[in-house]
Amino acid sequence: MEAAGSFRELFGRPVRPGGGQRAEAEGGPPPVLILSVPEGTTVEGLVRLLAEDYPAFGAVAYEKGRLAGAFQIVIGDRLLELAGGWQRVLVENDNVVLLPPFEGG
Repeated sequence: MEAAGSFRELFGRPVRPGGGQRAEAEGGPPPVLILSVPEGTTVEGLVRLLAEDYPAFGAVAYEKGRLAGAFQIVIGDRLLELAGGWQRVLVENDNVVLLPPFEGG
């Protein structure tokens, strides 16, 4: 999430120890959150995990088992709906991007 800052800058530290590592390269791409999830984790499971580990994220972005508002998910280069939906099982090296609501033209 780079529109307004990194994930941790926006939502703080995880409440569960080891909830994610922050990776950044000086002069490189923006900071990212690198997570290891159990085999068989779905996109829905990942979002639920983030909401549990980062209560501030859960408060603004997660409600009733879904992303709230205009948040979008991209996996690789495809929107979630084109990448298999909420029940898509994540595999090693999947790049999942959470896009917060934004406006512009």
